[in-house]
Amino acid sequence: MCAKEKLSGLLKICQKYGYIAPFRGEKTVLSRVPYGPLGMEMKKNIFDIWWKTLTMATDVNVFPVSTPVLKWQKEGTTKTGSIQMRSSLSEDTMGHYLSVLQTVNCQLPFGIVHSGLCFKSDLLVNLNSDADILMNLDVSSQHNDRNEGKIASSLISSVWNPLEKTHLMLMFFCSPKSFSSWLEYWQKHRLSWWRKVLRIHHQLAPYKVTITASGATNKLRDLAIYITRQLRKSNVAVFPNPDLYCVSSLDSQFIHFDEMGIPYCIVLSERTLKTGIAGLRNRDTTITEQVHVKEMKNKLLYYLQMQ
Repeated sequence: MCAKEKLSGLLKICQKYGYIAPFRGEKTVLSRVPYGPLGMEMKKNIFDIWWKTLTMATDVNVFPVSTPVLKWQKEGTTKTGSIQMRSSLSEDTMGHYLSVLQTVNCQLPFGIVHSGLCFKSDLLVNLNSDADILMNLDVSSQHNDRNEGKIASSLISSVWNPLEKTHLMLMFFCSPKSFSSWLEYWQKHRLSWWRKVLRIHHQLAPYKVTITASGATNKLRDLAIYITRQLRKSNVAVFPNPDLYCVSSLDSQFIHFDEMGIPYCIVLSERTLKTGIAGLRNRDTTITEQVHVKEMKNKLLYYLQMQ
């Protein structure tokens, strides 16, 4: 399987589970795949955790800044000019150096963190040209081999060469003598961050838990609603399981939710109604722990905070 086929398959899975939204024969100027509901939640979580780890969970002062997306570009000595969209955060971030240096009384080290949209210089696209992007990722649609190849090629172009990107930047300033030690510090710090991202750490997962059962009865459904309300009151994102009301095997549900990146599954059964004992399955270990329903919220909150 070539790289294009792998990426095309990956994007179809992301669409299937709501990380990206489907294109249905539309043309897009920005040539980018839009986020689905889970994708938007995950994007927000990534940004929030990235921001907090840099501005609050470090051993040095790191200051956040912002700059406008559009800027006026003066032409020569005349009063005329043009509006330009930034293609990088580097220049704008560096422009804050002197003001931040005064804030810390000219003492190094410190960092500046910045985020925002950046655009390619060739943002304006001729929609009538042969370079128009026409994508249709509808899983239920039928395509011949030639059309699927065109779609896969469009996906590669859209993902790896978008005209609009959200950039996240850290710019760090230190003395030449301490450069090596700070470089080692930031390498370890960011490596720990990327390990969380690549395995969809529970802090980044759009939903932290879902409730599963095979052919739930009315009483089990009521119990699932009660547990969902209790967890949501504690700010735990609970995914509404559409298979809870269907005769679907637990194994198939586990596979489904593992692919979605949901860290925990609460497993209900008829035994739960008699004893109050439910299962709490961990995505990473696949181990199901027996927990009483009354203790489920505190147990889950403990695991989420501990990790």
